[in-house]
Amino acid sequence: MNIEKTESSTTGKLVLNIPLEQLLRDPHQPRKKFKEDEIEELTTSIRSQGLQQLPTVNFAFKKDGKDYYYIKAGERRWRAFMRLGKAAMECVVEEKSYGGVRSSDRRLAQAAENSSRIPQTHGEIIELVEEVIQDEIKQRNGKQWGAVHAGLERVAKAFGKKLGWATNYQTLTGLVPELREMLDEDEKGDRLNFNVGIALARAPTDVQKQLLLDAEPYFKKGGHAAGYRFIVQNSRKIRESRGEKIRGRSDTDMIRIGKTADRLRKLAEGLCGDLRSTEYVEWVESLLDKMCISEIDVMRNDIKLGIQIFSELLKILEIRKAKHARLSFAKR
Repeated sequence: MNIEKTESSTTGKLVLNIPLEQLLRDPHQPRKKFKEDEIEELTTSIRSQGLQQLPTVNFAFKKDGKDYYYIKAGERRWRAFMRLGKAAMECVVEEKSYGGVRSSDRRLAQAAENSSRIPQTHGEIIELVEEVIQDEIKQRNGKQWGAVHAGLERVAKAFGKKLGWATNYQTLTGLVPELREMLDEDEKGDRLNFNVGIALARAPTDVQKQLLLDAEPYFKKGGHAAGYRFIVQNSRKIRESRGEKIRGRSDTDMIRIGKTADRLRKLAEGLCGDLRSTEYVEWVESLLDKMCISEIDVMRNDIKLGIQIFSELLKILEIRKAKHARLSFAKR
């Protein structure tokens, strides 16, 4: 079967009608699991509505006079076409060839495209985070300083998420494989709670599964919060007993300081955001008229002290930001 060549009138990109047998799944595609019901659903949609978006492929190699292509985006659509018994499908062909060599940039792009349709599994994202961080370390000739942060920023940006989202998955890289798999639903619909997984990931690997078993009575009796608290507390005790250095401030404190900053911003917006200056002054004065001088004095001192403390924190954050900026510049 000959490959028909056309050109998209809207994008100007090369479009080929490629036999399905000459389309190859990318061996490094980050999505490992394809649910049968989702593929069947897509098959039904394509049968009735046609193919709404063409897959994207790269030239791979020539064999026996035939051109073969790796699928960059659209493996689900390719699988659906095979179910429909189609002989070929139109694909957008990128200019750059791809020889099947593992690339963290390509895998990030694929994962982001996948998630825009069907979210990646937790296990797939954890694996991707590990790979991107290792790629950053490799680019720094084995030096780890700044590699984790840079890798997490790449992952967060690819998925359109905040850095904290990627950081949670970096923590989950500490989970043993069996517990990683439990983060995603099994055939029975059971799965390990995401936050419980994070708590377990901070425990030594040899006790993680036992900790989860020991916490089961607490989950049943006191619910999620009781089981989670049991795991956090006992994980910390085990780490301390083994001589591991524990941070003076817990992750709860880190969360608290972030939420405090966010509350201050929202409070400021609530007080000043939607009011014109004259209206705001009149509104504040009407409230202060109801307060005695001692109450006003206490409020004044509290605000001044709070501004001073958060100004110092702001300076620290600016210094940290400048360090990361210099690192990024040096890397370029």
